[in-house]
Amino acid sequence: MAKVRHNLLLQGLSGMLGKQLVVRQLADGQTLVCAAPAPSGKPRSQAQLARQQQFQAAARYARAALADPALGALYTAAAEATGRRPHNLCLADFLTPPCLLSVGPDPTCPTRLHLLVSNPVALHRVDVRLETPAGQVLAAGPAEPLPRPNAWQYTPTAALPSWASLQVYLTLTDFPGNTVQAVAIL
Repeated sequence: MAKVRHNLLLQGLSGMLGKQLVVRQLADGQTLVCAAPAPSGKPRSQAQLARQQQFQAAARYARAALADPALGALYTAAAEATGRRPHNLCLADFLTPPCLLSVGPDPTCPTRLHLLVSNPVALHRVDVRLETPAGQVLAAGPAEPLPRPNAWQYTPTAALPSWASLQVYLTLTDFPGNTVQAVAIL
């Protein structure tokens, strides 16, 4: 595998050459030249076929998201900030479900709940439900995004006796529609 920069012969060239070489243009301007992959004679497994279908769905989502003005602007801005291509970021967002990293009372304001999540771009919505150990719902509603990336806060509408031993039920939803449910005990 060879990496080339600013070569007049390979500038703008990509794809397979004579079933022997594959040329790829990287986001940082480099050109990658490598041997063409040998075709496999084995049939694909069920897991491989499922992953292929999932990737095809991700590619359809990426095309639709980038065609939408609002989502396209979101992905383009996130791609510029991370040095990635918007299409690749859409694929990663579709294929990667959100993940809850931490949840707890906000140290600066003890009446608020602070959430830290992980997602390739941003979450679309975070819903919070607070329950006692007996299952009584004390508060529920949407969390609000903070200016920091992947940080959210929830302010209960009713006064809580204490955060201790409360069960926090969270529903994290990203822009492609991946939904993850998480439970945390404070």
